[in-house]
Amino acid sequence: EANENNKPVNNIVKGDADLDGKLGLNDAKVALQAALGIVTLDEEALKNADIDGDGKVSLTDVGEILKAALGIIEL
Repeated sequence: EANENNKPVNNIVKGDADLDGKLGLNDAKVALQAALGIVTLDEEALKNADIDGDGKVSLTDVGEILKAALGIIEL
């Protein structure tokens, strides 16, 4: 099943803030922009980027996404 952008639905990749289906350094960049209020994430991206589950993207979430993108931890 796919949404209107032909992206798979229900295929959550924890930390995938840019919604490209994989975890990478760009996700940390997008999450940082969201945490600083530079960009607003849609519902799916917010769910992926909100690592601690508090309903928002914080610098803590950004740090976890960055560590996971660098292979230091797994999400």
